[in-house]
Amino acid sequence: MNWKFLVPGLDEFDASSLGKRMIDVFCDGFGIPQEKSRWSATDAANMVRRSTVAGFLADGDPSTSALSGYACYVCPVACVNASRHLLWEDGICVRKGVQEGTPKRRWGVEATDGATAEVARLGRTVGYVGGRTQNPSVFKRYSMYSESRKLFPLDEPYWNRQGRELMSFLIANIKEVTESYSEGAKAGREGAEAVFDPRIGLFQGCYKEGRLGDYRIPADDETNEREACVKALGFNRDRGDAVVVVARFKEAR
Repeated sequence: MNWKFLVPGLDEFDASSLGKRMIDVFCDGFGIPQEKSRWSATDAANMVRRSTVAGFLADGDPSTSALSGYACYVCPVACVNASRHLLWEDGICVRKGVQEGTPKRRWGVEATDGATAEVARLGRTVGYVGGRTQNPSVFKRYSMYSESRKLFPLDEPYWNRQGRELMSFLIANIKEVTESYSEGAKAGREGAEAVFDPRIGLFQGCYKEGRLGDYRIPADDETNEREACVKALGFNRDRGDAVVVVARFKEAR
């Protein structure tokens, strides 16, 4: 079983069919009953359509085979800086039975590496990887790509020079950041609590389910340190908060 990637605009596929099967993967992987899922097959299909590359974990052709996972990435044509592109993980999930299978594989790392190689074929050099998440395992995975395992905003703030440049890029080029920033600005004018605070990269209450999934929070030192960092930002997982986390690659590729 391996990741197979599709490139919207170049490869032919039925996004609606994929969306229906992705919802089944989503509910299984996150441990959410389908009747309680706030994410629909239409939402999933739209995520595939807006992807630069969409990966599917399957034994055969993802258009016809059973899916064990999906990983959708956006890589804007524009560079963040110095010819470095951003690989944005729009959504990723692997079925529980596959996550816990033996021998255990690092499915998320394989997906990120595969997507990086795919966008390189499109002429884009990845220098940053990130996404919106509340899962400490995702923090750890992104940090693997970074020099000294540093992450925005947990180790480097969005208010320094490089952080401001990166956040400006996210607001201008990443749909969920752009939309939440606009909604937050509107809410602020109306005196309500902002949806997104770009100074710290915090989304408040973006997951209506609260804690999105039944994932385990490891008790190792790195995770404990990350948890302290996000809590210092005002992060509350049970409220449905998430953080825009980005790692700068050691070397662009």
